[in-house]
Amino acid sequence: MNLLERHLILLMKQMSTEEQQDLCIQAGLMIYMKEALKREKFKINISEDSKSKFEREVNKAEMLWMYALEEIKLNISPTEFEAWFLTTKGKFEGDETIVILCRTSPQKEWISRRYDSLIKLTVSTIIGDKVNIKYELIQ
Repeated sequence: MNLLERHLILLMKQMSTEEQQDLCIQAGLMIYMKEALKREKFKINISEDSKSKFEREVNKAEMLWMYALEEIKLNISPTEFEAWFLTTKGKFEGDETIVILCRTSPQKEWISRRYDSLIKLTVSTIIGDKVNIKYELIQ
């Protein structure tokens, strides 16, 4: 067992059962999202209880941006993430450009100035290639 595994086990012993389950679900979702990015479109089944199921088509850019947000969340404070990234969306423009959709002009300006390099690094790492980033307002 390596140091990381020992640290993770120690950390999980300090968590409640519910927190452990949440962590496992989040880790599983991140793995699924990363694998699913290899395909253009795929379906996510979400079940809140046995009576409530729905399916939604999620395109590759949306899933890429969701995965990137999880990575970005690890690199900035929770307050910064909630203030600037929580309401953003992603879409592709051509094959090499991802467009980050922001709700307000101040949000767009702040993210593009302050976090552009983090976003480029994160997205490029996920897809394994350089990517252009554009920022636009949600219409």
